[in-house]
Amino acid sequence: MEATRHRWLPWLLGACVAGSLALVALTQRAHEEDTTVPRPGGLILDVFFQHTDGRQQTLRRGDSAAAGMLRLRVSAPVAGRLAILAIGEGDAVRLVRALTAIGAGKRQMLPETMAVTGRGPERLVALQCGEEVLDAELTVAAGEALREAGGDPRRMMKLPLPCDEVATWYEKR
Repeated sequence: MEATRHRWLPWLLGACVAGSLALVALTQRAHEEDTTVPRPGGLILDVFFQHTDGRQQTLRRGDSAAAGMLRLRVSAPVAGRLAILAIGEGDAVRLVRALTAIGAGKRQMLPETMAVTGRGPERLVALQCGEEVLDAELTVAAGEALREAGGDPRRMMKLPLPCDEVATWYEKR
């Protein structure tokens, strides 16, 4: 009688293990597609907000910024070509920096600056790509990804490009 009562225990234990493994796999996949979480040893994007009074602060994911300027800094583990995209609500995709050569190195300040204008969320995407990728492909892929995210740049995932990618977003107010 005792052996019959617990016959279901191995099946229950197996189902729990299988469910746990599936949850870990789904979480890992979502983490790999969320480019706002830098990969260890990958491209890093730092954003600095300069207020109109000259004060400067590091802008982190989800922070808000009003009138002022943005400065960008990247750490690239290998030399390559770097582009920066600014993606706003609806279908606003802007190429801030065309694919331009960048050397390997940490904390490289980019010469480009960006004025903070308007309202709403804006996603900044740094892409390091090989020679086969064209600037036009970047904006087309970003526009498609933005449409898939329902026009909300905060919900975007990795662009379908053969590039190393890292992103962040902030709220313009």
